[in-house]
Amino acid sequence: MGRLNKLTRRSIVSGCALAGASVFAQGAFMRSAHAITNSGSCSALPNPVYISGSSAVKPVLQGLAQTVKATTTLVYFSNGSCTGVQAVLGTAQTATTTAVWWDTPTADNPTGETNCTTTTAQAVDVGVSDVFATTCPGVTQDLVSAANIGDFDTFFAQVMEFVVPVGSDQTSISAEAAYLTFGFGADGATTWNNPTLYAVRNNTSGTQAMLGKAIKLDASIWKGVNSGSSGGVVTAIGTPAGDPKKTIGILSSGEADPNSATIKKLAFQGYGQTCAFWADSGVSQKDKVYVRDGHYPVWGPLHVLAKVNAAGVATDAKAKALIDVFAAQDKSVVDVEINANVVPLCAMNVSRTSEVGPLMSVQPTGACGCYFDSKRKTGGAGADCTVCTTNADCTGSAKKCNYGYCEVK
Repeated sequence: MGRLNKLTRRSIVSGCALAGASVFAQGAFMRSAHAITNSGSCSALPNPVYISGSSAVKPVLQGLAQTVKATTTLVYFSNGSCTGVQAVLGTAQTATTTAVWWDTPTADNPTGETNCTTTTAQAVDVGVSDVFATTCPGVTQDLVSAANIGDFDTFFAQVMEFVVPVGSDQTSISAEAAYLTFGFGADGATTWNNPTLYAVRNNTSGTQAMLGKAIKLDASIWKGVNSGSSGGVVTAIGTPAGDPKKTIGILSSGEADPNSATIKKLAFQGYGQTCAFWADSGVSQKDKVYVRDGHYPVWGPLHVLAKVNAAGVATDAKAKALIDVFAAQDKSVVDVEINANVVPLCAMNVSRTSEVGPLMSVQPTGACGCYFDSKRKTGGAGADCTVCTTNADCTGSAKKCNYGYCEVK
C-alpha cells in the first residue's frame, strides 16, 4: 500500500507537463432540460426496432433516430452495456418496461425524446455495448458463438473518462490513484477520500467495465454510489451533493462533452505512462487527438450485437437494416457520430481487438481524419488537409477525396 500511495501523490498532480495543457474556459454546452412524455405502447410505433444496452450510446441513437425516422422507429432500453449483451443472448426485457424513442424535435422538446411502454416481455433486435461481450460477467466466447451472435464493431470508438465538477481543482488522475480511490475509498488516502461522493455505475456498465480494465479493478467491487445511468452521473457531478474537490465520477465523452459548463474531464496517466493525457488536445477541447493517436488509452469500438447466419449476416431484417445504416458511414451518419462526441473509426490512426488491449497502427480505408478535424478541432482542419471535390483534386500520397478532403485511402 505504501508504494501505491507514493505513486498516487506523485501522479495526481503530475510532475510532467500534461499533454495539450492549454486550459480554456469551460464552454456552455449544458443540455436543455425538458419534460419527457409517454406516447403509450412501443408496439404501436411505426416499424419499431428494439435496442438494449449502453446508456453512453444514447447521444448517437438520438441523432441516428432522426436520420432513419422515415422508415424506422428506434426504441431504446438504456440498461447498460452488459444488460444489452444479455438481452441479445435471449434475456427479454421485463413487462411494462419503459423505453425511449425520438419523435420530431420541437421547441418544448428539442431532442424529441419520448417514452413508450412495452406491454409484454420484449425481445430485442439489437444489443449495443461499449465493451466486448466477453468483458461482461458470465459471458464467454463459447456462449456467444453458441447463440450465433455477430459483433459488428467497425463504426465508432467510445471514449471513457474520469470526471469532476468544474469547482474541483484537480486536473489529472493516474491509474494508481484511481485504483486506490475506487478500490479502497477513504482508506486509499487520495484526494477523493469520501466514497459517498463517487458517482459510479455497476458491473453491467460498459463505462465502469472499460475503466476497470484500465486501472485493473474489477467493475463489481468499485466503491461509490451507483448513479443508475450516464445521465445520473451527469447530475451527480454537475450538481455535487458535497465538496466538489472530493467529488469524482465516470462518463463517456459523449456524455461529458455536452456538459462542460458543469463537468471537467481529467487527464489520465495509465500504467507505464510518464505523463497524463487528456483524450483531447486540451481540457476544453473535443478533438480527441490523443485518443486517435493512441496516447489516451481508455477507449474501445462500439459493439452492435445481433444474431447472424453462417455468412455473418444479421438474420433479423430490422437488425440488418440498422447495421447497414451504420456500416455505410455516409456523411450524414458520420455527422451524427461527430455531433454525439464519439470518434468515427475512419478518423482513428490506431485500432485494437481486445478490451483496452495492445494498439496497432492503422490507416483506415475511407479515412475521415481531416473531415473530423474540420468539425472538432479549434481552427478547423490543418494546413496538411486539402479541400477537394473529386479524386482528381488530390495529388501526392493523399489521392482519395473523402468527405471533402484529400486522404491516403
